[in-house]
Amino acid sequence: FEIRHDARAQVRHVLRRRDASLALADYMAREVAKPFVGRSLELNLALRACRKVRREGCMSALVIVGPPEAGKSRLVGEVLRSLEESGEPWRFELVRCSPVELTSGWQPFAELVRDAMVGGEEQLAVRLSRLPGLQDADPERAVRRVQALMRMLGLDHDATQGEAPTPASDAEIHAAFEAWAAIVRGLCAQQPMALVIEDLQYARPVVLQLLAHVARSCEDVPLVLVLPMRSDRAEAVLQALHPPTSR
Repeated sequence: FEIRHDARAQVRHVLRRRDASLALADYMAREVAKPFVGRSLELNLALRACRKVRREGCMSALVIVGPPEAGKSRLVGEVLRSLEESGEPWRFELVRCSPVELTSGWQPFAELVRDAMVGGEEQLAVRLSRLPGLQDADPERAVRRVQALMRMLGLDHDATQGEAPTPASDAEIHAAFEAWAAIVRGLCAQQPMALVIEDLQYARPVVLQLLAHVARSCEDVPLVLVLPMRSDRAEAVLQALHPPTSR
């Protein structure tokens, strides 16, 4: 989903439901159909890192840098295809950063919870509270995390009634960071996960801060962060993420 401004400059929620597995299948089919040339070394290094993640239950980041149309997504597709054909269980998640300025700066991570955003008769807060990792033993902390998620996603007010979001406090931002990290950890507890964040060069500062926090919080879970980005923005992105994902 996205949160956009309409022609009258009023905030409205735009929900776009598409089965995540179909989106991933489309991505892999499109990329794998292209010729794979001259990337065997990079592929072997990436797969070796993925095997280490499975073996040691740790986090690893695959930073893929190059100019436009250099084959970054093709390499990502080949990595995912190789993992899929390995016969070992992996969870794949594909999210994207957008060059469009969105009301919610959390867009790529928001895609991880898209299934809880639409459908179902239960209240949104209830659906969010059942996401992996958010079933906290401390009920008050669990409530704070869900409320912070809704605030960060712009879902805590009714824009159709002219309600405007209130600025998030530092405590709410911290709770949202903790919630996202808990969700990723919860997903990785089910099975090793490869999280692909496409077009990272478009990420807003808050997304890079969140990604760095998630990387620090997930060093002891089986997580592969796959981070393709354009070379003209790579230095700035890596500086923002340092030290967790640039090592």
